[in-house]
Amino acid sequence: MLASTPRDSLSLYLFGYPSFEAYPDPDAARAAAFDPSWRDLDSWLISRSTYTFFEEKRPLQLLCQPEQVFLVFLQFPEDEIADATLFLLQWLPEQPHRPPQLLTLALFDDVSVLHLPPDLLLSAGIRRFLEPGPASLERRGPGLWRLGLETFSLSSGQLLSSFWPDHLSLPIRSLSFPSDDLLDHYLPSLSLASGPSDPNGSPSYFAALSLPLRAPSRPHDHLSRPAVPPQGVGSLFWLSSSLDPLSSLPWLGAFPSLVPSGPSLFGSDLSLDSWRLWRWLPSSPSPSSFLLLDSFPADPSSFFSLLAPSSPSPSSHPPSHFWSLLASPNQLLLSLRRSSDGSLLDSLSLPHLRPPFPSPRVLPALALTDPDGSPRLVLLASDPNGSLSLVEVFPS
Repeated sequence: MLASTPRDSLSLYLFGYPSFEAYPDPDAARAAAFDPSWRDLDSWLISRSTYTFFEEKRPLQLLCQPEQVFLVFLQFPEDEIADATLFLLQWLPEQPHRPPQLLTLALFDDVSVLHLPPDLLLSAGIRRFLEPGPASLERRGPGLWRLGLETFSLSSGQLLSSFWPDHLSLPIRSLSFPSDDLLDHYLPSLSLASGPSDPNGSPSYFAALSLPLRAPSRPHDHLSRPAVPPQGVGSLFWLSSSLDPLSSLPWLGAFPSLVPSGPSLFGSDLSLDSWRLWRWLPSSPSPSSFLLLDSFPADPSSFFSLLAPSSPSPSSHPPSHFWSLLASPNQLLLSLRRSSDGSLLDSLSLPHLRPPFPSPRVLPALALTDPDGSPRLVLLASDPNGSLSLVEVFPS
């Protein structure tokens, strides 16, 4: 468990819990899981470690290995001109006398990370590059916003490889406060996913990097007005383990969500005033390798995300389906689709449910695959009375 108090400290907790293997009767295991004594977490606390620092921080990923825990987080400085820093915290919870080790990985203004077992961390980030002259801690003056990728060793924090395409850059408009410039004028959009084996049989990765310009404020009837082509820079990449591009495609969406399936990459994004669902076949030379599967009108508080179900066992075949979730203030729209081609298998509208929290980035949901291969979706939502509901969805 990770706990963070604003601008003060960050704590890591290790809790123990009874093994369900001790309960051969499934009903007994369920009763143990929901035993009221579980509400007293102090009784299950094994270890705790606290690291104190004062700047604002954003936890990105918590990785738990048998003997060590890795926390990756971005720390924003109090000085709006300075860089945000990507940190790696290494913690040995069963050795409380050893304080956590804090490693500095890189300077980013925005970042998305992906764990690559066993020891790699892939990051997609936005960084300011000064033009011309050497990098400056002050960060004032002319320069460029650049999008790129870097890999780091989790054990040492060492930079292993980097990829910063020249065409993914845009000028800084506000020279006095670059951080404000990025938020005021652009929509940083970064997403990563594991890919299929490359032609050499090695691991590969998908990356969606885009920096669209924010559209000017429009009247409430903007959905009925003529669409203005989006502007900015962006690309979809299929990359080797050393970050060499295997294939790429111009792309300019915002708020991407990615689900890989064999040679295909399924994605959702916001383009103009619509949420899009699409498929990309990076190994195909055909111009139709990018296919739009569906689109939905967007309102200011809606969001779209994709969920890939877990396989019944590590040795089983990849799931044959994935879920798409469209959330708006008035309803949740759930769709089940084939992983082979993205075709629609089933859909369900839940007009009485809505996102559980104000302005969420994603919907708390878990896509599962039962041992017999049938799909199942569990999600947290809010009913019309404002109460939280745990919903379990089975396709018809």
